[in-house]
Amino acid sequence: MKLKRFIFTVLSLILAVSMLLSGCGTKANPTENSTAAESTSTQKSDASQQSTGTDTAKLDPYEIVWVYGGTAQKDTQLIEEEVNKYLKDKINVTIKLQQYDWNNFGQKRDLMIASNEKMDICFSGGWCGYFENLAKGAYLNIAPLLDKYAPKTKAMISEGLWAGARYKGGIYGIPANKEGAQDWGFLYRKDITDKYNIDMSGVKTLDDFEKVLYDVHKKEPNLIAAQNASLEAFYLFGNNSDWLNFANNAVGLDYGTDKFKAVANIEKPEIMEAWKRAHKWYQDGLINKDVLTRQEMSTAQNAGQVFSYVMNLKPYKDAEVNAGAPKGQEWKQIDMTVAVANQDAVAGSLQNIPKTCKNPERTMMFLELFNSDKFLNNLINFGIEGKHYKKTGDNRIEYADGVTPANSGYNPQLSWMFGNTFINYLWPSEKDDKYQKFDEYNKGAVVSKVVSFVFDQAPVKTEIAALGNISNQYRNPLMYGVADPTVEGPKYIKKMKDAGLDKVIAEVQKQLDAWAAGNK
Repeated sequence: MKLKRFIFTVLSLILAVSMLLSGCGTKANPTENSTAAESTSTQKSDASQQSTGTDTAKLDPYEIVWVYGGTAQKDTQLIEEEVNKYLKDKINVTIKLQQYDWNNFGQKRDLMIASNEKMDICFSGGWCGYFENLAKGAYLNIAPLLDKYAPKTKAMISEGLWAGARYKGGIYGIPANKEGAQDWGFLYRKDITDKYNIDMSGVKTLDDFEKVLYDVHKKEPNLIAAQNASLEAFYLFGNNSDWLNFANNAVGLDYGTDKFKAVANIEKPEIMEAWKRAHKWYQDGLINKDVLTRQEMSTAQNAGQVFSYVMNLKPYKDAEVNAGAPKGQEWKQIDMTVAVANQDAVAGSLQNIPKTCKNPERTMMFLELFNSDKFLNNLINFGIEGKHYKKTGDNRIEYADGVTPANSGYNPQLSWMFGNTFINYLWPSEKDDKYQKFDEYNKGAVVSKVVSFVFDQAPVKTEIAALGNISNQYRNPLMYGVADPTVEGPKYIKKMKDAGLDKVIAEVQKQLDAWAAGNK
């Protein structure tokens, strides 16, 4: 069958490129630390040998405005200044980094697009407005630009990841070059479980971990046991089911049989069970009471107020978190679902060039450098050597003297979002075999049978907008356990149906059938 051959091809391509890139993770040979100025000069010299093939003298100055989510950093302006000095003789551009808290980032980005405010690069993902904005024509098709202005980027990223950025024959974003699958679980404080001699060796399931949460809550009632805990993924993920990223995943795709079926996720018994468990956790004090108003999570975590939180995981995710964790905290991960290469994974982290960009060619030239130039990539990811970090080996860093995660002026912790993770420096908590583990992880992942299906929202865009508004009102209180699902759940479903949910599902099924017929 063509479908089986397609799935095999996607997985093979993900693995092939992952294996090729895993060579970047070879063990570093520690060397004596040089001064910050000497080391930075050497890196710049090495990076400058990577020719852009551009005559800078012929390029007019251009400012690139880059908009993304995360916690605002005190030293962002210093990073901009260093980046701009580096870029002047390469492509004669300057960068303006505009970071917004995740709680309002999507709204701010979409408002900038709607008002045609200058923005040259913006972050999106399947979970963060990518498909909704595709339907609105918000992003440029960058396929014609890649061969001319970003050949290295095009070659280094696997076809499996590019699949998440393809739409109607075009390419509408550059995927972060990272793992090609995901699973779900928790990150928890090992220092807390060690303190109370809580044995975690047998904790494998949500039921197992729930007992730990109640134990920790009893011992430390002022600690947030399960911060902003949403449990829906534990009931749906990897269960021969995927979801479409609009109206807060209200519509799902079931593929457990030969007949692919569009369904209302919010009507599934599993979702009701997830809501009921979350509601019990909330009532019992495991989930923070301000969950609906405090979506920014890192402040409480850095202040030592959190025991655990839900996270989509990958190999050594805990090591990444520990790299930015305050002294005394040690985080460990518990993977609770199978790893799946689905649309959420392959389209989970994209840099788009929106229609508000005034110079897509120069913007693409910058993205090519960002993805291929190690000095530039690590500068934007980790800051300035000697001020924010210091080198401890060829490819290893730690915080600069006197700098901690808490007092660092630049500690965005966004390497999963920022470009090419395979050229990132490694922190002390990260393992030398990180990229080998990525390869093994990709190899063991289940490939969603509908990974390449992209729903065209245009025929039902009015209904989808209405569903989104209703979902924004009802879903978070149910997902985080604030609302009683036996009372509010039926209201939510009725309002969604009244707003055209069944019509949307019928349109999804129509397009899904046509897609499946062409991929047999």
